[in-house]
Amino acid sequence: MAVAAQAIDSSVRLRMGFGQLAFLLFFILLLVWHTQDEIVEGWDSYQDIQNLMSESAFSLKVMAMVHELQRERGISVGFLANNGRLFGPELQEQRQKSDSRIQALLLHGQSFPDNAFTHDLTKNLQQLHLHLDELKIQRQNIDRAVCSSVDIIEFFHTLNLDAIHLVSNLAKPFSHPIISNTTNALISVAQLKESAGMERAILNDTFSLNRFRSGWRHKFLQYVFEQPVYEKSFLRFATEEQKEFFEQKIHDPLVKKSVQLRILAIKGQEPFNVSPVEWFEAASRRMDLLYELEQFLATDLSEQSQKIKTSSLESMVFHITFSAGVLFIAGFALVMTLLGLHQRYQQVLQRRAEMDSLLEEKNDLLEKMQDVAHMGDWSIPANKSTWKVSRGFRQLMGLPRDGVVTAEIFLQRIVAEDRPGVENSLYAILQNGGEVEMECSVPTINENRKDVYLRMERKVGSTLLKGVILDITRRKEMEGQLRHMAHHDALTGLPNRILAHDRLERALAGCQRKQCKVAILCLDLDGFKKINDQLGHDAGDQLLQDVARRLQSAVRKMDTVARMGGDEFMVLLPEVSRKEDVEPIAQKLLLALQTPFSLSAGEAHIGGSIGIALYPDEGGDVATLLKKADMALYRVKEEGKNHFRFYDVSFTME
Repeated sequence: MAVAAQAIDSSVRLRMGFGQLAFLLFFILLLVWHTQDEIVEGWDSYQDIQNLMSESAFSLKVMAMVHELQRERGISVGFLANNGRLFGPELQEQRQKSDSRIQALLLHGQSFPDNAFTHDLTKNLQQLHLHLDELKIQRQNIDRAVCSSVDIIEFFHTLNLDAIHLVSNLAKPFSHPIISNTTNALISVAQLKESAGMERAILNDTFSLNRFRSGWRHKFLQYVFEQPVYEKSFLRFATEEQKEFFEQKIHDPLVKKSVQLRILAIKGQEPFNVSPVEWFEAASRRMDLLYELEQFLATDLSEQSQKIKTSSLESMVFHITFSAGVLFIAGFALVMTLLGLHQRYQQVLQRRAEMDSLLEEKNDLLEKMQDVAHMGDWSIPANKSTWKVSRGFRQLMGLPRDGVVTAEIFLQRIVAEDRPGVENSLYAILQNGGEVEMECSVPTINENRKDVYLRMERKVGSTLLKGVILDITRRKEMEGQLRHMAHHDALTGLPNRILAHDRLERALAGCQRKQCKVAILCLDLDGFKKINDQLGHDAGDQLLQDVARRLQSAVRKMDTVARMGGDEFMVLLPEVSRKEDVEPIAQKLLLALQTPFSLSAGEAHIGGSIGIALYPDEGGDVATLLKKADMALYRVKEEGKNHFRFYDVSFTME
């Protein structure tokens, strides 16, 4: 039995020895094969970095060209706004700078071999060439003043976006994390700078007209609100050194001044009282500092590429040396053993159990994070009608914590008016693939609604549809608050001067069609300064709020009471049949001010003076009507205050 046992043991040991040798040889061949791949990959990486360094220089020239075109856009808007009387020499000088950058870019692009660009990049470059050719035509239109500022701003914006898109596509083939992050940071700054340039161009045009063109306030707000998104994108990818450089630039006094003037424009008090020269200097300074940041990032990219290039060469040398050493000692070394295989197998099982436990903890943490972020996700597995959903998805959709979720159940939770669009998008992606982003509403328990963002995606060739849902109710509320702040007085909540002018324009247009009249009542408080001086500014603010409420209660729902500034108010009466219909309303407004005001600092007595102008009797535009209503108000002040008067042509003659 002992001999048999020894034979069996020897046979086992022999088989184990052959097994160890076979495993070692296999491992050596695998290692050599892997090292060969490392060498090839290192060489490919080296070639990629070589291309990246060349294309980084090309991208730097693109950014320099974009910067000069952004300058040319700003001067062109000023040139058109002044009907060609100003900025002519400056515009010609800037065009020479732009042409110099364009020529340098085109010459650099010609130095690339034919196979340097992919098909998509070739299309990008061709598109850029077309827009650069069109630039000559647009310049001629500017010189002849046969185009508008709107056309020029949009043209330069399209040209610059094409150039930025070209730079973005140049870096796509490079997957190295350091290169990718710096490139993404550079693209984010380029997008931020172009958005700031559009903000500058729109406000430059606005200052020249002293008003926003139709629809341009919305575009202005769009570019203002998207800039923090680009800044956040930059900070996400930037290194600490790059962030520190950025922080130094944004603390520049002129940059801070530019932001302050922009805030005034958003609130509706500007741009009409802002010095265009002061603003343009501040906005231009911000553009120059962002260009410095672009240069800094491009230099960083070049230095990082050089380091990675050196590292790739060192890696190739190491792997070649290592591979030669392995081949030299392959026939003489037996370094592997199968002893302890069972123990290692047990360790693998134990580690797998630990990994399963850790995965469960991570999933639980993900659910909690989705709860905090008010978001959820879902997926539709292949060939199944039942959805796999997260806890956050169930909470946002108002579904039970347990139970089956299907497409029909999901669609039933969408409000009726949004349901067809969501349904069409869902089934289109299930059939054809692709991705879609959309917003819709979901009913809540208290019969209100919550706004949600949906993103659905199915990659080509995959049968798995994935989706994300995010609660954006708070964001929508904040957007509504911003819109309200831009058109309403912060103290009284009444429409401000901007909204009042807009409603007056609409009222005039409506009465042109209906052949009726519009009355404008300019009201100024009598004795308000005395109240402010005696009882304090807090009491003055309280008085203005009470006045606003009384004036609103004294007019019709269709009428508008607006605060024009200080203690000045305007009342707009649309669709008035006769002049005589205005008098009772004016008397009612004065009567509403005669009752003493009970303030926290004491009782206050004031009155009011009203000047009235009628459309179309006194004028056909807003400026004329407001001017004549002010003249009537001034006459009331001269005659003793606390009553009203209609405009009379004799006021002008005197």
